[in-house]
Amino acid sequence: MLRIYARVLAAALGVIAVVATLRMSRGGLGVSVLYLVSAAVLAYAGFSRKDAAIIRSIVAAISLFFLLSGSLVALTMGILNFPFEGKLWEVGLAHAALGGLTMACAVLLPRDDESTSR
Repeated sequence: MLRIYARVLAAALGVIAVVATLRMSRGGLGVSVLYLVSAAVLAYAGFSRKDAAIIRSIVAAISLFFLLSGSLVALTMGILNFPFEGKLWEVGLAHAALGGLTMACAVLLPRDDESTSR
């Protein structure tokens, strides 16, 4: 199940990267590179035949990145009113929520999705 979640999240982040590139005029390329790198790491975890503990660690590391960066963006935009005059701080909260959900999935989802099909 964790491998499937990593694959789905990698596809979703890839789509978000393409949309960010097309929709954002100035900062779209930098944001989409971060999304594409995260998607590539999650795709590697989802499609590799590595040990389940390694996959769990990779997904947890990506989720920690989203949790911390989302919290930092929300704090910076909401309290300090920097950048964009403090608008769009909800985007940081959405990233933090995605990180929290992914962390919960990394901890709670079963490791061996291939063993149930045998």
